[in-house]
Amino acid sequence: MKLNKNPLAKFVNSLLHLVEKNVELCKSAAGKIDQLKTEKIADQKLLIEFQKGQISSVQETVKSEMKSWADVVKKNTIQAQRNGKPLTENSIKQAVRTVNEEKRRSKNLMIYGLKEGDREDHYEIKKKMKDVIESTGMIPAP
Repeated sequence: MKLNKNPLAKFVNSLLHLVEKNVELCKSAAGKIDQLKTEKIADQKLLIEFQKGQISSVQETVKSEMKSWADVVKKNTIQAQRNGKPLTENSIKQAVRTVNEEKRRSKNLMIYGLKEGDREDHYEIKKKMKDVIESTGMIPAP
């Protein structure tokens, strides 16, 4: 195969044009990557600031709750001493039971408008309860 100057020049010229296009494409891609990195860094900074806010909120809540619990114990101890009732292990256990019972009761769900009935109505009550629970998105305890 014999190569002439003219076809070789055209081939080299098209190759040069292709290389120039690729260089421009690479520059464009690098610019886009830099832009995306900058956006990602900005998003991460926002996320960090949001998380710091949440952490400080949780810390404040924990501090106030711990202070509240300590205040309650202190107040009850002083009050018990004034009344002449010593603070015993049983009284502490009873207080904890009372708190746990209140927590348990606060999670109860009451449905008004259902008639109390015998076994025949039991299926209808269960069906209505299931509808209510599904519509609220709550998960019943076993």
